[in-house]
Amino acid sequence: MRASAVSVALLMLVLGACAAKVPIDASGGAIVPSVVGSPSVVPTSSGHASPSAAPSTSCPGRSWPPYRLGSIPGLAASSRDRATIEITNRTDRTYYYRVAGWQPDQFETCRALGEEAVEEGPIAAGSTMRVMIGAFADRLEVPITVAFWTEPCREGCQRDAPIAAMVVARSPLEPAAS
Repeated sequence: MRASAVSVALLMLVLGACAAKVPIDASGGAIVPSVVGSPSVVPTSSGHASPSAAPSTSCPGRSWPPYRLGSIPGLAASSRDRATIEITNRTDRTYYYRVAGWQPDQFETCRALGEEAVEEGPIAAGSTMRVMIGAFADRLEVPITVAFWTEPCREGCQRDAPIAAMVVARSPLEPAAS
């Protein structure tokens, strides 16, 4: 299998575990719906289910990813090995990124993929960042996204949807010994 086919297969496995139904096109790729409603990124987990409501196996109205996937010419993200994501900015401006893992999570009344931020920050024009995703290194089934914005998110901000976001095809290679 090609790396992208493996990534799609792993993504489908994770989505299946959350009881999400993701349509597939004729080429075998996932059809990613756009977000309807609030442009905000899905919040991280609330942690516990409400004691008065039995949790369902999916969250109505919530899709994954919670924002449109797309790219900006000159911005790229790749998986060097199972513990490292490399982000490259070949543009002429600084962007702000967030690397996140998505795993099944319990929300107030339902289960869905919840975002766990790994790292965020600026990436200057012409630079490359290496981000360690240690918590997800041995969990290749967890989708990893890199999202980009034009402005930083300062303390207490509520982010709009990113201007670009991509799912990174995970490398199965072990990290090099240090």
